[in-house]
Amino acid sequence: MISKGDVLELVVSGYDFEGQGISYADDRKVIIPGAMKGEKVSAKVVVKNSRFFKANLEQIVNQSSDRVKPSCVHYELCGGCQLQHIDYGNQLAIKKEHALENLKSLADEINERQPGKIHTLDIGGGLPSESISPDSKMNAYGSMVAEVFADSSYQLLTEFGQWVHAEAGLAISKIEYVLEKSRVFIHLGADFFMRDAYGVTRSFPMYVWNEHGQEVKGVMQPFDIAGPLCFAGDYLAHSAQLPQATAEGHWLSISATGANTYGLWSRHCSRSVPKYLCWDGEKLRIWSERQTINY
Repeated sequence: MISKGDVLELVVSGYDFEGQGISYADDRKVIIPGAMKGEKVSAKVVVKNSRFFKANLEQIVNQSSDRVKPSCVHYELCGGCQLQHIDYGNQLAIKKEHALENLKSLADEINERQPGKIHTLDIGGGLPSESISPDSKMNAYGSMVAEVFADSSYQLLTEFGQWVHAEAGLAISKIEYVLEKSRVFIHLGADFFMRDAYGVTRSFPMYVWNEHGQEVKGVMQPFDIAGPLCFAGDYLAHSAQLPQATAEGHWLSISATGANTYGLWSRHCSRSVPKYLCWDGEKLRIWSERQTINY
């Protein structure tokens, strides 16, 4: 029987909605402020009721590698904010997990009142593009989703457009002008990269090729990359590193452009949609021809 004042040695299994560490003892939840998932801790029971215990962290026996020093010197005494002892990436993961748990809980509650009412859940997207690897964000997120919905039969829908498509796209434009050896003008700008020109610019891998299809290499220098539209803000990038030998008539290839580009094409300034080519693993196919405009 656990009593108030007892010191327990516990392994933290998760977090509550405020980011406080959670463990279990005597078939009850133990809330441990400041403890992190995976840590083994000693904690003193300060609150006991029929539903849960609350325990103050006395000692971290095995510390999580994700623990960081809080940015605010008053964090441990103030209580005005949570999660500063957890690195930012894991803070986001905790919040995502809570969002999924709350969505499932809401659907479960609705189905208790109206059986079978909810059978499909759209859990959205939001992950950035990345290379496929065992430690990818998608693998971590997939494991989280599988754990949250392990005991349910909901059909899950996702919206990972950028994660799925970005790495599959490649844009190629001729370099029309090189001005002052620090600014280049190409044929793609706010028409193709609408989000990047009008909002936050993504960082795209870029390569320069000569008229013979050979990559231009050598000493790199910063270039501003301007698009073809008629306003001063039509820039794909500022201070992008390109070879000093970059010249008019060369070609600029821009990788990872498969998301939020062609599908958002802007016809501002009467810009016509370019040809779209597809590589199927064996040969190049024309997906769609360049749009023509007849006045």
